[in-house]
Amino acid sequence: MNLLKEYKFTIIFVLAIVLIIALLVFGEARKEIKKDYDLEPQAGQETKNLIEPTKYQDIGENYPIATITMENGDEIKLKLYPNVAPTTVENFIYLANSGFYDGLTFHRIYEGFMIQGGDPKGDGTGNPGYSIVGEFSNNGYKNEIKHEKGVISMARSDQKDSAGCQFFIMTEDNSTLDGNYAAFGKVIEGIEIVEKLEKTEVYQKEGSIEVTTPVVAPIIKNISVETFGIEYSQPERIS
Repeated sequence: MNLLKEYKFTIIFVLAIVLIIALLVFGEARKEIKKDYDLEPQAGQETKNLIEPTKYQDIGENYPIATITMENGDEIKLKLYPNVAPTTVENFIYLANSGFYDGLTFHRIYEGFMIQGGDPKGDGTGNPGYSIVGEFSNNGYKNEIKHEKGVISMARSDQKDSAGCQFFIMTEDNSTLDGNYAAFGKVIEGIEIVEKLEKTEVYQKEGSIEVTTPVVAPIIKNISVETFGIEYSQPERIS
């Protein structure tokens, strides 16, 4: 009888050991499967292979300040971030300080989203005769500026490196644009002017699905950028 009990105990003990080993092996297998097929980005993966800016990393607090002066005298001041989007900022400074934007308009007013301007044709199809690289993560460039209210960013077509001169200023937060457009600055004074421009009367232009064309487009008298003695190169052009 004692031998039978010892035999049963031995059998149970061996089965328990086998079960524990099986569970451990199965657990490791699940880890390998998760490691091999997990499509969720891990911490740091999203920026692992992005190009990080190297220019203008030593400007300290001397960020360039852009002033958009409207025809009626209203002003919007923006801090630009060349240490984040160097080519984009170089391009904006070059165009602004050469008088390119003088007399142009905010040709697209999308209430609850943004106001867009800087088009020499005034209809969303104009450019400065060239384009620049799109400095945003979905184009391989590290840019962590969020598209929050007051942020200025470059407009483009569906081609990633198609931005040239058109820009937009956010009137509300919109995270769907993050990583898809080259944000390069933020309003520091005059957000109330942005809000006023957002209320411009608009209509639906023939052939458009948007009701965003101003009845009377607000005119930009001038855009100038104070660089505080720092020299900014002309932007590298793609085409």
